[in-house]
Amino acid sequence: MSFAYYRDCPACHASVPGVCYNYFKLNNNRGRPDGMPTMYIASKEHQPEPIHTSFFGQSSFSRLTICHGISVIPVSPKFDSIPVEMLTAFGCGFQMGAGATMIVINPAQTKPRTLAIFGVGAVGFSALFAAKATCPLETQIVTIDLTPS
Repeated sequence: MSFAYYRDCPACHASVPGVCYNYFKLNNNRGRPDGMPTMYIASKEHQPEPIHTSFFGQSSFSRLTICHGISVIPVSPKFDSIPVEMLTAFGCGFQMGAGATMIVINPAQTKPRTLAIFGVGAVGFSALFAAKATCPLETQIVTIDLTPS
């Protein structure tokens, strides 16, 4: 799963949906594009209260997920041997870690002598992967994590 985009704006037509003109409305308004909450929590004592979800086009820190259809990326059957738990990191985690390294740090241009990555979960591992691919060979890459493994 990944972010949502509109499909019909100049950025989407130019194949850069990450800068979709409706990105904020689809990914950061805590609900549906029309402003309505995604769901409500029911209570016998109180009126239903809205639950604000849909961050990044989906909210997936749960066993169940509600998301925009465009946020779901199909996986080819040739990858059936990869556990779904591993595939989930390809959405937000890989985009964030690799993107931060390659675009924000831009090691190919900045040529850092040392690069430290704090936390080596999906985001940090992706940052490490991108750093190994784009840093000069002499760059010392250090990872720091609370979990030894």
